[in-house]
Amino acid sequence: MISAKIGLILFFSALALCEPAFVDTLPKCSIKDFECLRGLYQDMMTRSADGIPEIGMAPTDPFILKNETVSVLDMVHITMVDGVAKGVKNCIINKIRPDLDTKNFTMDFTCDWVIKGKYKVTSEPAAKAWLGGEVKGEGYGKVEIEKLRIKAGFEFFVRKDNGEVYLDYSYHGMKFAYQFGGIRLHTQNDFLYIGDQELSKSVISIFNDNWKFFISTFGRPFVLKGMDFFFNFTHIFYDNVPAKHFIIEDLSSYL
Repeated sequence: MISAKIGLILFFSALALCEPAFVDTLPKCSIKDFECLRGLYQDMMTRSADGIPEIGMAPTDPFILKNETVSVLDMVHITMVDGVAKGVKNCIINKIRPDLDTKNFTMDFTCDWVIKGKYKVTSEPAAKAWLGGEVKGEGYGKVEIEKLRIKAGFEFFVRKDNGEVYLDYSYHGMKFAYQFGGIRLHTQNDFLYIGDQELSKSVISIFNDNWKFFISTFGRPFVLKGMDFFFNFTHIFYDNVPAKHFIIEDLSSYL
């Protein structure tokens, strides 16, 4: 009986050792094959949902939000105190165009998101003149975002570290455009004061009826926050996986 148990332990240990390393499961593409690279990014988007421990990537779907703040006109601050965002694994990569000759990377993707959790709202003194009073509030909210499409362009280059060649990017100076297919807010157990008036239900109703205006006017900082998360996760991949594991060509000539 003991020898049988030892045999089973050794068998399952051998299976674990035979599991292919994460980098060995990646498809390999030509840097010029945009459709293959689109598929690679789509695969990474899906696989990142459960996390990739080998490269230190935590699960992205759901993604935990703790004390994440977005500011509107540097006057009103909306903080997700304790919440989650869901939707990464269902994002669709529409198009990517990496160009190492011009050091430019363009990307086009579409996502549906559900973000929910405990939030709070605070404001700067300047908000009094703008809105007629101090803004403060808190509660439990949910945001349903449909068909958020983002097109972004940023710097893309090759670097060498410890003898290995890596792809990398910088999103300083990034240019992007976005379009929402739809958005709706839901709240409960909340309050929102502007001055001494409690206006939570009115504000939510006005937003849901006029979301296109509000998003076109105030949506940019929210999309930027989402792009920050996206680039942080992408950096984990690029920083830990040499290009040779997913690119066919030797990219040394681009150094």
